[in-house]
Amino acid sequence: MASGVESATKNIIKTFYQSENSRKAILAVLKSSATLNNRPVQAIWPILMKNLNERQLSHNGVPSTSEIAVYAGIRFFALYQQGKDQFVDGSENVAFFKLLSKLRMDKKIQKGLDQRVRAVLSVNDVTSVINGLTNLIGIINGHNEMHNVRIDFACLAQELYWFQLNHKQRVQVRLKWGEQYFYDSHKSTESGE
Repeated sequence: MASGVESATKNIIKTFYQSENSRKAILAVLKSSATLNNRPVQAIWPILMKNLNERQLSHNGVPSTSEIAVYAGIRFFALYQQGKDQFVDGSENVAFFKLLSKLRMDKKIQKGLDQRVRAVLSVNDVTSVINGLTNLIGIINGHNEMHNVRIDFACLAQELYWFQLNHKQRVQVRLKWGEQYFYDSHKSTESGE
């Protein structure tokens, strides 16, 4: 059952690409505000609410699972764009943890990166996961070879939505992320298996 979180996140990011005049202001708000409830974020509520359906809204002032996931996805996009002159517009979107697995090949950072990823994979609350993912974006931004990669933040937002639903979904999301990160896609396939 799709929640529409992925499509909402894609549409909002697409809006950012198209709104050149207000782009820097929007991204600045997103980078500086960790949660949807922060006062400066009210400036982007019109864009956010326009892309959510009624089921996805909280109706009680406490952000819904959809609102949390979509906001995290667009905030991650803004953080990733930090320091880049133009929007990253690669030919295809790469899964977040697959991109991290490429960074993992650098033996100098592998141990520290593994620790941070394991920390994200071990927590149960979405706030801790979002904080951990934010830190991982900082690591990605610190590596120039990753600057032109287009990350699939809409898919990551959808996964954050599923993560919040129940224990079973949380375990499935963790396994998916772990598979993407720890699977060595560069190992030899000539092993005869």
